[in-house]
Amino acid sequence: MTVSDYIIIYLSAGAPIAVFAYLQRTSIFPARRFIYSAVALLIWPVIACVWIYNRFADNTETQKQAVDRKLQNIRNRIEETMRHDGAVIPIHEWRQIFERYTGLSLAIAEVEVNSDAHELFEVAGNKNGKLGTVCLNRRNRSRVIFHHTEARNDFLDALIRAGRGRDSLDLAIELATLLDDAEALADLAAMAGRTEQKPGKTPVIDMEQEVWNPPTPKPHIANRI
Repeated sequence: MTVSDYIIIYLSAGAPIAVFAYLQRTSIFPARRFIYSAVALLIWPVIACVWIYNRFADNTETQKQAVDRKLQNIRNRIEETMRHDGAVIPIHEWRQIFERYTGLSLAIAEVEVNSDAHELFEVAGNKNGKLGTVCLNRRNRSRVIFHHTEARNDFLDALIRAGRGRDSLDLAIELATLLDDAEALADLAAMAGRTEQKPGKTPVIDMEQEVWNPPTPKPHIANRI
């Protein structure tokens, strides 16, 4: 085999790592992504060793992994409660509602105002890129909050359709506490209070006839989509 053959084999083996490095950095400018990808192609054995080490040697659970594990555990317990209570909501619909609500809740928690100027304003030659970045982040956050409100309403509505059992409500409160969703906690506390029935007392509300109408979110006119 010639030297060129070895070079071809080396670059072919590193091509998947280079592609992964390019796709992994979607938040930066394409030119920089290409540079990262080219560097990864040239030193792919080093990068591969680092990835393998992080995958198998470092078993420390990150905060995101811990939250994902807790969310998965709560979802499984709610589904088990729904199956036990004979809930009529389809399981695939419930999972879609659950994932949308939790995903948007985590997205809001991760939104932070970045003091560095966004690359979009740098490319456009905007002299006040930091101010533009603050305005852009604020608008993006408003949009996420709007969709999160809709997702929360769908989640609460799904609980009611599933029978609103005491166990399900307790798990939903645990979920809202984990996600730090104060509005959901208030609604769930009200729902849990209405389901409490004391022996020998006449129920104040007929739970089978009560219908919960979720409020329609009204975004600011400047942020309306």
